Parts: sequence; structure tokens; C-alpha cells
Amino acid sequence: VYCSKLEAVIIFLCMGTRHILRGNNNAARFEAMLASFLVEWRDVYVWKTKAVIKWSKVVELDTADEHTLVSYYRKRVTCTCLDARYKEVEATKK
Repeated sequence: VYCSKLEAVIIFLCMGTRHILRGNNNAARFEAMLASFLVEWRDVYVWKTKAVIKWSKVVELDTADEHTLVSYYRKRVTCTCLDARYKEVEATKK
């Protein structure tokens, strides 16, 4: 079960990255929320490094601005496909 949840995080991050590159930020927000939830779940229930799921971290991605959203994915994917997009939104004020 644990392995499949970790694989799901990778899938959500890949799909979210593709949504950003296609300009569908709403779908990317949803994928980010799912990935974030599974990471929080892992930390609480599998690794037991946290006492509770930090729902604020998950929910804040639902309303994340474009800069925050691109930054979230850029920090979590290993490809350079978001570098150009990041440069576009880098100047955006939060």
C-alpha cells in the first residue's frame, strides 16, 4: 500500500507539471493538493515523523497564485521543463 501511494505522488506531480505547461492551472492546483496530502499522510502514518496532517499546507495549494504553483512543482520534479515557465512568473508579485 505504501509503495502505491508514493507512486501516486509521482504521478500527480507529473500530471500537474503537464497541466502547468498546457496552461491549466486549476487542474495543476488539484494535482498539487493530492500530492501534498499523500506526502502529509506518509509523514504521519508511515514514517511517523509528524503527529498530524497539516491541512493548511494541502488546502493552500487550492488558491495558490501562479508563482507559488510553479515553484511548488519546480522544487519537486527533476526535469528542467518548468525552468522557462518559472522565469515567466518569477517577476510576479505574491
